[in-house]
This record gives sequence, structure tokens and C-alpha cells, in this order.
Amino acid sequence: LWYTKQIYRLSASNSDVYIRLVRVMNLIRSPFHLFHPKVLLSVLLNRK
Repeated sequence: LWYTKQIYRLSASNSDVYIRLVRVMNLIRSPFHLFHPKVLLSVLLNRK
């Protein structure tokens, strides 16, 4: 739940995360697409 909330927040300011989120929500990509190292690092470091 925490990670999902962070993804939503980050998607507002990070276009790469936004595109990944949209692809997952539209069932184009697997949810694991949101655990790419680049995204994971951005979430953990709270970078925009």
C-alpha cells in the first residue's frame, strides 16, 4: 500500500513513472513494470 501511494505521488511529477503506471493500469504491462530499478530508486529516495 505504501509503495502504491508513492507511485501515484511520483507519477504527478515524473513522466516516466506516469507512463509506466498508465501501461500497468491499462493491462499493457505487468505490475512488475513498476518495480524497475529506476522507478524503485526514485520511490525510495523520494525523487521527482
